[in-house]
Amino acid sequence: MVEQVRREVITDRRNHLRRIEWLTPGVVWALDGTEEKLGNETLYLQNLQDLGSRYKFSPLSGECPVGEEVAGYLRDKFDRYGAPLVLKRDNEGNMNHTAINEVLTESFVLP
Repeated sequence: MVEQVRREVITDRRNHLRRIEWLTPGVVWALDGTEEKLGNETLYLQNLQDLGSRYKFSPLSGECPVGEEVAGYLRDKFDRYGAPLVLKRDNEGNMNHTAINEVLTESFVLP
């Protein structure tokens, strides 16, 4: 009985959460880093996704990319596809870098 009440409370909380659903492609992109352990090695991925279309761009992979590499990756995507209106990113390590901030400033400045 206790387990059933817990499930009902959790379900009720989830049903009352606010959710954002991105419907228009090209407006909001998300940038996120992740790592995978492969035996003694670690593979780092910098993932980029268009949230409106759910399109996942090819990731930046290899060793942990430094800010300049991520900035070049973003600049390449912006040059090819155009910059989105919003770029969601973490404020950690390699994503909180001067080179990335410069690319974003160049790409998101309004005329």
